[in-house]
Amino acid sequence: MNKEGAEMAKSEELKVAEALVNASESHWFNSSIMARYMSNQPYYTLDRIMELCASLIHEIARRHGAGDQDGIDSEGTYLANELSFALKEIKQIYKFNNLNLPKTTEEIVARLPKYETKASNRHSWLDDKDDTVRVTLDHPFF
Repeated sequence: MNKEGAEMAKSEELKVAEALVNASESHWFNSSIMARYMSNQPYYTLDRIMELCASLIHEIARRHGAGDQDGIDSEGTYLANELSFALKEIKQIYKFNNLNLPKTTEEIVARLPKYETKASNRHSWLDDKDDTVRVTLDHPFF
């Protein structure tokens, strides 16, 4: 695949994320200017930006405690971990209607279907009350 094909395959989100990462690696990057510009947007856009921030906090918090190759965590992962705890507490107090915040492990498990388990599944065929004709050892096909 040529370079143009690779560029066309990227989604809009990946292009913006790549541009943001490249810009933030610059020594002259000013996050305050970017934050000020992004905060002066319509409410719908602000909700999407805050979803992005919450997802970013959630993903970075997952890296906290893993340590880099030298065993030291960054201050950013520490802050993300603390903010992740704060988001979990806020979600318990307030139900968001317009924001899709990242799901916690407990929320994912709670949405899984519940299965009723019998006391013992080892001999569950004994509890079967189906008395239709079954193939047995004295069946003519054997």
